Amino acid sequence: MRLKNKKNDLEKLIEECIRQDRKAQEAFYNRFFGFAHGIVIPYTQNDDELLQIINNGFLKIFNNLHKLESSFALTRWMSTIFQREVSNYFSVKRNTFSFQEINDNELTEQRNLIELEFEEAAISRLLDVLPEMTKEVFKSYFMEGYKHKEISDKLSIPLGTVKWHYSQAKKILKTQLEKAKKIQVN
Repeated sequence: MRLKNKKNDLEKLIEECIRQDRKAQEAFYNRFFGFAHGIVIPYTQNDDELLQIINNGFLKIFNNLHKLESSFALTRWMSTIFQREVSNYFSVKRNTFSFQEINDNELTEQRNLIELEFEEAAISRLLDVLPEMTKEVFKSYFMEGYKHKEISDKLSIPLGTVKWHYSQAKKILKTQLEKAKKIQVN
């Protein structure tokens, strides 16, 4: 019975956060701060970095909480967001970006990394070369934290097609980056 009440409390808190209730957002932040802290702290060297990454992550969570389909997936979704915020923070700090494929199995497991280094402005131009469906799948997976199955459901396309589009996006982006690097060298 107590577990059911906790679930109902969490769902109610999420609903209030979606309605932009500031007190609910503060309660949500306080409730999950320790969770976020545990994910982010191994990658930071000082409290300023730590808090900036955590706060950016919570901002992204509050802006996208309405997309969460089930409170059961909340912590997994949040961990993905915080991991990506760590990556984005240090990429922006270097004034480059690294696209990182997050391993679905374990939070701490070594990530498959596709290193793409280029100016921030090049990201949108680079994504513009992708066909619309491929771009939508890539952005949903990589930037918004959806899993392949969730994208399949969201876009009403087969799971294999989602994986193909994601693979195509990586292949096209890698090719475009290699071309851009050759241009920079010349």
